[in-house]
Amino acid sequence: MDSGQAMAVCAYGWGKEFRLYHEYLSIGSKRYRLCDLTEAHTTFRTLLGVPSASLELEFGREKLVLRGIAAIDQVRSIVEYLTSWCQKVDASMMPVVAVPVCLVPGEKAHYSANATLCGERMQETLHTYPAQDHGLLILTSKRIVYLGRKSQIVLDFAHLLHISRLRGAVAFEADHWQKRVIFTLSRPEECAAYVEAILRTHNLKSGETHDVNRNVYVLANDR
Repeated sequence: MDSGQAMAVCAYGWGKEFRLYHEYLSIGSKRYRLCDLTEAHTTFRTLLGVPSASLELEFGREKLVLRGIAAIDQVRSIVEYLTSWCQKVDASMMPVVAVPVCLVPGEKAHYSANATLCGERMQETLHTYPAQDHGLLILTSKRIVYLGRKSQIVLDFAHLLHISRLRGAVAFEADHWQKRVIFTLSRPEECAAYVEAILRTHNLKSGETHDVNRNVYVLANDR
């Protein structure tokens, strides 16, 4: 992790502070990677004429609330930076894109990006995944499609078990696959956010009420 100078140091509560770095947030003795951040927003209140803010953060299933922040303008700037990492997608605002795939009636493509199909890292000390194929990763309202130069992969969302956000990559696990499939992309957090939004829409249409984040969408540590 980057151990350089903090972008911002902000006091909260009684004598506490958190530090914002380019790729992580330091709170007390713990560091939180920003690539695992799924939600960030602030609330404001005025007590006895003194304004203060609370910073609410979600890293996957872990929720944090930092209260008693007096530096209102600073926390606004911090949240603006943090939300750029979240990439939460409004399901009702997802674009419909043209893709080189024959879609079934009622199916729409919402996401398309160049992606590299990769294998697992050979050593834990390596930060890159070995490339196996290059192609196009497509997310439709019904499935995940990968059109590579050497191979093609199609996965219906009904069979998706987990999606993990890795360093510069995403990994999919399916109920009929023996191992996960890894793709490196220029903006993996955007891809993961689109999957979450599509799953949320699918669950609402099918009448299911379970928590998408808890049952399918899992933000895993880089491994």
